[in-house]
Amino acid sequence: MKFAIRDDDVNYHFSEQLLSDCLDGVSDICPVTLSVVPWYKGDWKKNLELLESVGSAGITDEVIKQIKLDKDIYHIDRNHGLMEYLTHEIKVGRIAIAQHGIYHQNDDLVIPRFSKNFGVGAEFYTDRDLSKELATSNQYLNDLFAGRVCFFTPPQNLLSEQGLDALYVNGLNVCGYLPSAKNYGLFSKYFSTVSFLKVFKHQLFNRKTKRPYPYAIKFGKGHFIEHVSLQPSSSLNEIKDAIDFVFKKRGDFVLSTHTYAFGQKMTGSNETMKDTVINILNYVRDRYEVNFVTMNEILR
Repeated sequence: MKFAIRDDDVNYHFSEQLLSDCLDGVSDICPVTLSVVPWYKGDWKKNLELLESVGSAGITDEVIKQIKLDKDIYHIDRNHGLMEYLTHEIKVGRIAIAQHGIYHQNDDLVIPRFSKNFGVGAEFYTDRDLSKELATSNQYLNDLFAGRVCFFTPPQNLLSEQGLDALYVNGLNVCGYLPSAKNYGLFSKYFSTVSFLKVFKHQLFNRKTKRPYPYAIKFGKGHFIEHVSLQPSSSLNEIKDAIDFVFKKRGDFVLSTHTYAFGQKMTGSNETMKDTVINILNYVRDRYEVNFVTMNEILR
């Protein structure tokens, strides 16, 4: 089994010290694929504090307006200290780079509302064509990071048909949640009939679990692979069950997380998120023959 870590949201506003502290003891075991936002729109720290303070149920038009008022765009390469850190860590093999949206902000006129998610950040859950902007932003990242940015992770883990279209047209590999195979029309637009049948069977028999589809499947010129998310409210037992399932299926596993929250305590526990990540890595290597890899390497 190959095992990769996907870490979202790295952008201009991150400090190299924050990443260094969070990844110490983690990237030495498993290289971490940092999904970076090339041109973050607005003040990331301010937006994050606002959204976490109100929660998904507290998103109002006023909150959305407050976030969207700040139209400043922050290019990741203008944080020179962060770029030096990323370049060094890539060179020594502890991290790799993927793309996480373009601006990480949904610019639709009507922002979608979700009971347990933030639509204002769900940039690729959209009714707009983002194909050209995605191509330009992906080229920008490839120019910065020596042409190795071929994986995309959707902001807020949400994809509309237009969002999927942009990814499909650009031939990117995607780490996200597969569309429901119940929606055959949408599923068949991007995936083969064989993949549909296999994924439908998986979704049918695992509908009450957190188990991902255990294999990467063809998605246009690229591939699409699912992941299991680690957040403070996540169940460690459910994550371990998902790992056991993927190993038994001889598949590959992606754990997604957010390093900026590594200091937060897990719900009902004294362990931090970082403690839990290390716990999971030790669980995997103590029980299974595993190759810890970047997301790019998971396809090789």
